[in-house]
Amino acid sequence: MATPAAAYPALSAAARSRTAASARAPWSIYAVLFASLSVILGVIWDISWHRTIGRDTFWTPAHLAIYTGGIVAGLTCGWVALTTTFGGSQAERGSAVRFWGFRAPLGAWVCIWGAFAMVTSAPFDDWWHNAYGLDVKIISPPHMLLAAGIAAIQGGAMLMALAWQNRASGDRRQLGRLYLLGAGLLMVLVMTLCTEYQQRWDMHRSLFFEVTAGAVVLFLVGPARPSISRWPATTIALVYSVMTLAMIVILPLFKAQPLLGPIYVLKVRFTPPGLDRALVGEIWFYPDGSRVLELSTRCAPTEAFQIATELRVFLTAHGVDLGGQQETKTHKALEYFAENLRADAA
Repeated sequence: MATPAAAYPALSAAARSRTAASARAPWSIYAVLFASLSVILGVIWDISWHRTIGRDTFWTPAHLAIYTGGIVAGLTCGWVALTTTFGGSQAERGSAVRFWGFRAPLGAWVCIWGAFAMVTSAPFDDWWHNAYGLDVKIISPPHMLLAAGIAAIQGGAMLMALAWQNRASGDRRQLGRLYLLGAGLLMVLVMTLCTEYQQRWDMHRSLFFEVTAGAVVLFLVGPARPSISRWPATTIALVYSVMTLAMIVILPLFKAQPLLGPIYVLKVRFTPPGLDRALVGEIWFYPDGSRVLELSTRCAPTEAFQIATELRVFLTAHGVDLGGQQETKTHKALEYFAENLRADAA
């Protein structure tokens, strides 16, 4: 059954607004894509910073690049929401998504959520490090919140470019290229997260191939489907390759001196006779000759007290004195180097 266009005046106005001039991308798409580029460059730079220098102040250039991108994306899409709500045309308001009385394109709302998630992750990450010490993993709760915010900004940029592309007429190739740029940046983020399971020694496990294949199918083949450009998957892979190779070449050009080191760590996973669960043993050797030994095991939260009691009884029975001074390895390392820095400053 045919539906008369007059029944949907907002959509009719949007259709009439499709002129050749509408194929030009608005400044907000460029701003959000710039924010996405700044964020992903900052993420890769921050990983390199942690590997070479270690955990540093929050105000590192890498962190500034990450959160500058989040703020730019949030402010840009916030402005889009305000102008669409209070000054948008009938066509713009008709094609927008309403939320809490405001109207904006769906991609703008996704970017705004991503910006809030990124800003929230900053104090969360600082608290996490202060509570649990330094981590050497990419995947942790604050990092995943940050990654979700970054992915939302990059996905929002793709949605904004895709929506403008689908509503435009005339030469839409530039909009198609902007969409693929956003998809390529999202691919860089996803593959960066996947490196947690893509080290050389992981190639002997099936999980390596499952993670890699899943990422390629979802974030390389998937975004290529709605593209109007030629060779979309190849273009996405090209953006990923250029970004990765550029950072591999450029980052080693900067000199870096570790702030916290050297600390040598020995780590072993074993199951002692008489205990039906695996233990992880770590011993940290500090530059002053002292050392800290840590034994840990994994269990469900509901079993924590029971397992702790059983492990305490087992260690006591084997002559391990648990009444001595308890000290976390990370806190001891930070105290040691803080004392050295204070002595150097004096």
